[in-house]
Amino acid sequence: MPRTVVTRTLRIRQVRRVSGTEVRTPVVVPCIGCGRDVTGVTPVEAIRLLQSLEESLGDLLGQGIVHAIPTAAGTTWICRDSLFRRPS
Repeated sequence: MPRTVVTRTLRIRQVRRVSGTEVRTPVVVPCIGCGRDVTGVTPVEAIRLLQSLEESLGDLLGQGIVHAIPTAAGTTWICRDSLFRRPS
């Protein structure tokens, strides 16, 4: 029986310093929850964008409102689109 192999490509994040501010090239990741490629943010960036505590992000992830995208390296990206979408 042939085996199905799934490959995913991630863009590498590039960081530059511009007048003392960090400017990042967006990271595009495949979000299973949204069913499309989305902009990924780190959990720290997600907490900053939500202006909340780490526990709040954990609750939203646990409820499936915010989507987590695990990587092969063991890190996790957060779907930026799911941070600002109203739950249906």
